[in-house]
Amino acid sequence: MENFYDCRTNSSISKDEFIEMYNKSYFRSAERVVKGVTQNSKVAETEIERILNEGIKTTNDVINILAWKIGKIKHKDTDENGKITFSKDPYHFNIYRYGKKWEEIKEFVEYIVKHIDRLYLTSKDSPQEVLNELGKKAKNGIGPVYLITLLYFISKGQYPIYDRFAYIALQEIKNGAEPFTTKIEPQTLPNKTSKKFKSVYEDYIEPYMQDISLVFGSDYNSSIEEYRNIDRALWVYGHAFK
Repeated sequence: MENFYDCRTNSSISKDEFIEMYNKSYFRSAERVVKGVTQNSKVAETEIERILNEGIKTTNDVINILAWKIGKIKHKDTDENGKITFSKDPYHFNIYRYGKKWEEIKEFVEYIVKHIDRLYLTSKDSPQEVLNELGKKAKNGIGPVYLITLLYFISKGQYPIYDRFAYIALQEIKNGAEPFTTKIEPQTLPNKTSKKFKSVYEDYIEPYMQDISLVFGSDYNSSIEEYRNIDRALWVYGHAFK
């Protein structure tokens, strides 16, 4: 049976209280409910939601998506400056990962923007086809989690982001587990070059969507705004488990 908890007291709360509390804690302006969790800029999240709703139009949109997912945004400076702020200048592809300049990313980002209309139309009925195409074009440093994130934005929210913390939170809610008391191994997604990646949508994304609908009592696609609130809440809550 599903159980929702306030991790500060390990007391049961309602589904709506869970979403409201942990979604709110995602942002810098709110109480940090789970200790040690990074809190995020509302300015950055507003821009990310704009891209999600309007669709990818420029290379800067793709860079913002990747920087947001990888954790390259300086959230305090972003809130203070009123615009997404980085330590480097990624808009001119001055991007570093693990201390090295990410030389290969430019071609991949430009490919997505050039083919975005076709990719969007393909995603409506054939999400795996889009993942396969992106997987073939992706450079070093772009693994399955980032490809699924890009599918989320390419499809304008038709399919979910897959995140290990959100996955853990969802499983523990399903199992009725109390925060900080259990340990769960996150799923390891298949490498983009493996045969198993060709069924990653059916094997991983579809079951994840079904779990969201089961736990939160509504169809995944009922509302993008509702899903963003749930996704942020799950991401925060997932940090309360080992």
